[in-house]
Amino acid sequence: MNFINTHRRRDYAHSGDLKKRSWTESMIRDFLGEPDGIMKNHYAGGRPVRMFLMTRVIEAETQPEWRRRVKLANKRRSAAKLARCPALRVCP
Repeated sequence: MNFINTHRRRDYAHSGDLKKRSWTESMIRDFLGEPDGIMKNHYAGGRPVRMFLMTRVIEAETQPEWRRRVKLANKRRSAAKLARCPALRVCP
C-alpha cells in the first residue's frame, strides 16, 4: 500500500468521496477491496484515510451489478428516512 501525497490527490477518491457518489461501506469492500493507498488524516489522532484510484472507481461504477446495488441502497435509505419521520412523510 502506498502513501499518497496531497499533490496527487485528484487521482484518488476516499470513502467520503465515494459516499457522495452513492457508495456504501459494503459496496466499497465488495467492488474495490483493499485501498490503493493511504493518506495522512489532517486531524490530530485521526485514522489514515483509505484512498482508491479513480480509474478503479469509474470502472466499478460501469458494472450492472454496481448499479443494481446503488438502487437497492437508495431504496433502503428512503425506507429508513420514512421510518424516522412517518407522520411528516418528509424529514427535515
